[in-house]
Amino acid sequence: MRQLIQVIACVAVSLLTVALAMAFLFLFLEQISPSELFTSSAAFRVGFQATLLFGVLPAILFGAPAYWWIWRQGQARWLTILPLGAVLGLLVFLLDSALVGWGVGCGALVAGLTHILARRWLGAKPSGC
Repeated sequence: MRQLIQVIACVAVSLLTVALAMAFLFLFLEQISPSELFTSSAAFRVGFQATLLFGVLPAILFGAPAYWWIWRQGQARWLTILPLGAVLGLLVFLLDSALVGWGVGCGALVAGLTHILARRWLGAKPSGC
């Protein structure tokens, strides 16, 4: 159970990091091509808040337990983790099909960062395997 909580913490940090990166991306895009819809600060907020809003449930409710289970099986590898994040990112399709590419990309990024953090915190595989 302690490892699951650690994985949830890794997922939360990863999601916050990706949300911050998306906020800066939205800000950058607004700077190079200003729109009538957003100010720069609004673009930053939208990028951050949308990423968190759309990503928190798939990441915490599904991604963290799935990663923990895969790690417990000794199968936490890039070729299993990145597709998991991409598939969870597909859930954004339920909200808007135009956001699928963004969801898949963010999902894979969150999964990749989670894998990096979890390997450092939990180790490559559980003891006793």
